[in-house]
Amino acid sequence: MLPALRTLFLGLMLWPLILTAQMGDGCTGETFAHFFRDDTSADVRVSSIIRYTGGSGDVLLGGTVGGDLFFSRISATGELRWRRTISRPSLSTELSTIGEVIIDRQGMIAAVGSVFNDPNLQQAFLLRYDPLADRVLYLRVADFSSQGTGIKLTANDEYLISGSRFGTPAPVFNSALLMRVDPQTGLEVSPSLRYDHLGDEGFIDVLQTPDGELYACGNISGVGRSRDARAGISRLNAEGMPLWTRSGPASGSVTARLLSFDVEVVNDVVYVLHWGNIGNITGSTNTSMLLAAFTTGGTELWTRRYDVTNYTGEEAVELVPYRGGLLAYGFRLIGKRDPFLIQLDASGQVVWARAYEPPGNATIYLRANQQLLADDFGISILGSYGFSEGRPREGMLLQLDALGNTDNPCLSTQDLSIAVSTLSAVWETIPLQVAEQAEDWPSRNSASGPGTITVFDDCDVSCEDCSIRTFGRTAICRGDSVFIGSRWRTISGVYADTTAGLIPGCDSIQQLELAVSDGPEGRYQVVRRCGLRTAEVRVDVTGGEFPYRYTWSDPTANGPLANLLPGNYQLTVNDALGCNPTTLNIKVEETGGSGIDFSVIPPTCPDGHDGRIVVTPPGAGSLKLLPDGPFRPNLADSLPAGNYQFVLRDSTGCEVFRQVTLPEAAPVRVEIVGPAFVRLGDELSLTTAPTSSTGLSTYRWSSPDSLTCADCPTVRLQPLTSGSVHLEATTAAGCVATDSLSFLVSDSAPRLYLPTAFSPNGDGVNDVWRPGLGPEVARLLEVEIYDRWGNLVHTSSQGAGWAGEEHGTGTYVFQLRAELINGQVIDRRGEVVLVR
Repeated sequence: MLPALRTLFLGLMLWPLILTAQMGDGCTGETFAHFFRDDTSADVRVSSIIRYTGGSGDVLLGGTVGGDLFFSRISATGELRWRRTISRPSLSTELSTIGEVIIDRQGMIAAVGSVFNDPNLQQAFLLRYDPLADRVLYLRVADFSSQGTGIKLTANDEYLISGSRFGTPAPVFNSALLMRVDPQTGLEVSPSLRYDHLGDEGFIDVLQTPDGELYACGNISGVGRSRDARAGISRLNAEGMPLWTRSGPASGSVTARLLSFDVEVVNDVVYVLHWGNIGNITGSTNTSMLLAAFTTGGTELWTRRYDVTNYTGEEAVELVPYRGGLLAYGFRLIGKRDPFLIQLDASGQVVWARAYEPPGNATIYLRANQQLLADDFGISILGSYGFSEGRPREGMLLQLDALGNTDNPCLSTQDLSIAVSTLSAVWETIPLQVAEQAEDWPSRNSASGPGTITVFDDCDVSCEDCSIRTFGRTAICRGDSVFIGSRWRTISGVYADTTAGLIPGCDSIQQLELAVSDGPEGRYQVVRRCGLRTAEVRVDVTGGEFPYRYTWSDPTANGPLANLLPGNYQLTVNDALGCNPTTLNIKVEETGGSGIDFSVIPPTCPDGHDGRIVVTPPGAGSLKLLPDGPFRPNLADSLPAGNYQFVLRDSTGCEVFRQVTLPEAAPVRVEIVGPAFVRLGDELSLTTAPTSSTGLSTYRWSSPDSLTCADCPTVRLQPLTSGSVHLEATTAAGCVATDSLSFLVSDSAPRLYLPTAFSPNGDGVNDVWRPGLGPEVARLLEVEIYDRWGNLVHTSSQGAGWAGEEHGTGTYVFQLRAELINGQVIDRRGEVVLVR
């Protein structure tokens, strides 16, 4: 038995696309070319590529086909794993693309981008998709004009979405946008942040550092006119508050259209890739790639222009760290639009530059952040091709070797000459204004399907076959094994088991990805702000199988983010398989001063609304409940239990974001103790048993039957019918607890004692025959006695006994009628022996 084996094997069927196609030679290998063509003549755009974690080397492609989305997983050498199309309410346009995609810790695919339901209305979207279950978890579309360009996964497993919010031109009112989203629901967890300067701001790329801080680049208005933009780079703290912002590389008084598209940090140097032509607002002829380097404090180190002398205008939009330096990706602007790569060393000097010349004119999307992938598996570039003869647009994936070369026979390349010059740049310090705003992204209907995309190689030979593929995933701990494809497997990877089909080449291919977990690894960072005595401890966990389980030595802490007082703490992190848990010993140092802090006081009673968040020491500051509460000195009160987000401001004006759980009040409960069954006429005795630590001070009983004491801890009653008794008890603080007890009253066997013999001989013993009445019998209504010949010898309606009078020894028959205390009338009949 394998310990903690989790298997996810939900078949993802891939319908055969072309039954008779011959697999092209350029479709697979160390280098290959894939061109994506839709069988229904819809435009295909491929704008996102990321590497799957683990040892498989597989990549995830994302793009659009018409107005819909598509995703595809392929191996590092080009073999298809699966491909799916996801419906989306959008027109097919150059701007309705995927901006960025991630695979979260649960293995779900999350993507942001833009849709067009109206040619003049661009709206950001957020999609979450389960590829193993082939199920769209949600599709949310902003209800305002906007674009989504980036998505990141934070240390506490939230989605961080970046982009722009558009307003009414006057001349322009566009704001950069950041928002945090709960992955499970797609709803924001805190108000989004809007960033403004002169009215035309937007974030195109956001880089998240290990400590949670952000570098964001995009555009900043130069003078408040439309299309007169500057490249912008901002450093933000973990809460999204600006630490510094630079705008350039020209001052606001100079005519220019300069946009920054990518930011990377290598060896504590911040590189910003931007594009434009200073002195020309159109951005065409003589437009070049620009690259600036800054310190992490925002000081410019240099700004350089990289002019491709083979062209008269070019644009670069992607930058990634690669082989100790940087790799830039762009395309030619004037003439035939071919994509190119420029490899730089860490100092920004050109190592090599190369262009690629497939058919058609390439489009590299300005606001898509994952069109270049470069790592140990080689270099992958994406694009989209348009054709002058009206042929539908096709997506492109080129897989190159580590130096940007390809051995595909029908793909031409060209070495480029790059002229590098250093600019006398002006990077101005810009005060970004930040505002909070609650956003609403309503849910839209969406579903997945097989799609109609066919892939061809660079020689226009189909890469498809008629095989049917399924894909699944399983995970084991290091040292365990699992049986896959007739063998026990211990190494991570994707394993295929092929069953030959009836038609040659049309096989059934079962693919199973095996993940091998070494357990989670964690690190932590202690962050202090505004002199707070409590510190924010951020834990970043990698490796293992999600979800993670966090066990803190402090019972108030939970998850990867905790606010802790000075002291020593221990955190154990386990993964879903229980493989090799990791333990972190965390120390929070004293601040050396009193410091501002806060405490929480739960509501007095359950469901109460008198909880408080209190600033300590008194008078040290104020706090503001989010999303829209005002700053209030010392405390926020009249609060029910729940989760709260607030901004704490100290006496110097320093502000810090905090999250806290206001706990429920101690429960107040009471239990009625007593039998649930009683015979008619018996007394029911009930008492109370508090089931919480909170003492009770007053009692109020209620019942249809009379009670011996309605305000005592113990009560007695003699119920006539089945029913219930209710109790309302209160504490000294006024907290109320209630309980009720249902009981059953049985009158099925009334206790009526009927002697079978008597001896009226005057000795004082059994001289009179008289029925005995139980507590449930109210009275005898009628008694009749007959001799053996049927003669009535005695009658009574008052319940008086029969003394036998002058009758002799013998057996007599009696019949009687009695009334119970609940009003029911019963009849009884029997024999009695008179003995003289």
